[in-house]
Amino acid sequence: MAATNESTHQKTPDVDPLSLWTTNSQLASSHDPFEPARTAFEEGVKIFGEKLTKDVKKKHLAQQILESCTLQDVVQAVDDAKRRSEEKHGPSRVYKSLVSFSQKLLHYGKVVDVLVSHHPEYVALVWGAMKFVFGAVMEHERTAVTVVTGLSEIAGSLASVELAIMLYPHEIMRRAVSMLYAHIIQFLIRAWAYYEESTPRRALHSITRPSALRYNDLILAIRSDTENVRRNAAASSHAEFRVLHRKVDDANVQLISYLEDSRINQQSTQDQLQVIRTTIHELRQVMEFEKAVRAGDRIHIQSALSDIQLQQALGMVSSNCAIDHKITLHAALHLQKARQCRRSFRQPFWATAKLHEWNLSQKSSIILLRSTLRERNLVRGFCTDVVEYLVRTHTTVLWIFSSRDQQYPLLESLKSLVFQALSLSSAGQFAFKTSFHMNRFRDANFEEDYLNILADLLQSSKLVYIIAAIDAMPSGDAVQYRACLRQLSRILIDRGSKTVLKVITTSYGPQGQQANLENLVLTVGRADRRPMRNQDNSRSRRRGNQSVARFVETMARPDNP
Repeated sequence: MAATNESTHQKTPDVDPLSLWTTNSQLASSHDPFEPARTAFEEGVKIFGEKLTKDVKKKHLAQQILESCTLQDVVQAVDDAKRRSEEKHGPSRVYKSLVSFSQKLLHYGKVVDVLVSHHPEYVALVWGAMKFVFGAVMEHERTAVTVVTGLSEIAGSLASVELAIMLYPHEIMRRAVSMLYAHIIQFLIRAWAYYEESTPRRALHSITRPSALRYNDLILAIRSDTENVRRNAAASSHAEFRVLHRKVDDANVQLISYLEDSRINQQSTQDQLQVIRTTIHELRQVMEFEKAVRAGDRIHIQSALSDIQLQQALGMVSSNCAIDHKITLHAALHLQKARQCRRSFRQPFWATAKLHEWNLSQKSSIILLRSTLRERNLVRGFCTDVVEYLVRTHTTVLWIFSSRDQQYPLLESLKSLVFQALSLSSAGQFAFKTSFHMNRFRDANFEEDYLNILADLLQSSKLVYIIAAIDAMPSGDAVQYRACLRQLSRILIDRGSKTVLKVITTSYGPQGQQANLENLVLTVGRADRRPMRNQDNSRSRRRGNQSVARFVETMARPDNP
């Protein structure tokens, strides 16, 4: 038997005591919030019919109420009966006076009771009859007050009771509300019957059914049931708070567990990411190394190809150019050395302030060295020294010199300048700009075409010198040649280039008559020609060479453009 009980106990699932005080899922599942109150009312009517009355008429009335009415309808029916009774049997002036007199008589009846005790044989019978009559009047009034008071308390408690059953529709609350409704129905039926009685029956029932016996017990039961509902609501509220706290605690524990699992997963993910980063870093290093190797090989190949292409391009340009600028420079240097012994060393023109101002200027400018036929070799030597020094210091310099008194047309001179500018380009620069210039060079037919190509090649340089000897071109092209150089300077300025272009041109003899058109002209050989003593020639020659060297050294200093 014990084993059977134990097995039965094991099969019975554990029931949480708090679940008895929380929401019943069956009652709360309805979408109608008044369904729990309606269910409690139906059970209250059944309890009244089964336990609280044995009167067949009252049971039948309760059944009618259950089928067609709600508790509010019953309360309203009693109120209507009360109103009809007051309208039909309203208190008259005699009744009011009788009630007032009865209240006073019963109030002072205690004193009369003391007096009657001394002579009971005279007044006891009369006083007892009077007290009975006036007591019946007061009981009738007390019954009416009791009924009204009960109705008022019922009306005040219905709203809170309905709210309680809607908020906490569990079994305990349902039973408490059902019992309350049963007592309310019992009271309402008695009150309804009271208001439906005639005045003589009320007077009779005031004696046979006093309010203390007929209504007070129901009112006390209703008050007790109402308080029980409130206590159940408070207990349900505490139970819900406890259930909520448990859920919060469970959620907190679950959240902590999730956070711990998340932290572990995050740490694992970070470890995996670190491994991936390390692998990616190693792969990147390998790729960068391979890229560097390939880039080095590509640069080496491109450099070799560019050198070959540059030589081919320069060979093509050189084949179309009648002037070999290197040969003309070597020839000018050779003549310079041969003429040094016959050089005239009067006041040196390169020491003049005008030439120094031109040299130190931060802007592009052209200067014309105009000399006599006697001093032309002096000017040629000066230009040769300037070119030699600038080439030695790797300063960008272009020149046009004659070779064996040979003269070149204007277009050939411009081609030579373009060829020299291309020769200054390195193999790396050649790869991205020479192909374009080659096409333009082949298609060039006019001076402007060559000037634009020359501007493209020179606009990336900071300082450019152009030295042009007038004896390298026909006399008719000298002025036009100087105009082309001025146009080249304007093209660079219009393009916004920061290139400083310094140009030296020469003129002598009859060609010098047109030099007045120039902005900056330096006349050479116009001073007096006093003969120099022979014993001072060697010393004067040394001073002249030193002054030329000092001037040339200032042409590409860091403080110069």
